[in-house]
Amino acid sequence: MSVSVDDKRSAPAVKSSRWANVDQEAALETQRLILEPTRPPHAEELFPEICEPTLYAFIDESPPVDIQALQSRYEKLATRQSPDGSELWLNWVCREKAAGRVVGTVQSTVSVHEPPLLAYVFLPSGQGRGFAREACSEVVRCLNREYDASRIEATVDHDNQRSLRLLVALGFVLVSESEDRPTARGPVRERRYRLDRAKE
Repeated sequence: MSVSVDDKRSAPAVKSSRWANVDQEAALETQRLILEPTRPPHAEELFPEICEPTLYAFIDESPPVDIQALQSRYEKLATRQSPDGSELWLNWVCREKAAGRVVGTVQSTVSVHEPPLLAYVFLPSGQGRGFAREACSEVVRCLNREYDASRIEATVDHDNQRSLRLLVALGFVLVSESEDRPTARGPVRERRYRLDRAKE
């Protein structure tokens, strides 16, 4: 199960003040999962399953060529922000408490003037057990609580039925659907969803 966000948007620098007191290295916890901030050592655990081709059926990415490539990617993500400081990169590795094994990843891109973007990839061994909904629900709560997100968005391939069902289950609503665009995997049509925070 996967959903990808490839929306490249500019925003003023966020690295200095608004979320200065948020501990981006803190783990999140649910009933069955620990969400650990992504770090390079996670690459060794994730690599065997994250190379599964089916995970890339609906996203514009390719499997990492080796563990070193995945470690390099995680080194970049571990900075927790874009090079120009315009975005925060929040990334978690989801670990099942009972078995102690990694089952997937969740990420969110946060900027000042745009809603946070939610994305996720769950490994084949972690699918079909409700882990994605459990982890994403906790990330949504974190974005609402720590980053004062009144709206969260996600973009998903309109053929990715598993991810579409997950977003609806989380309370996201369809906002728009794009025209077909050419990609390496053929024409793709994307749906944009949003989740508005309930008014208190």
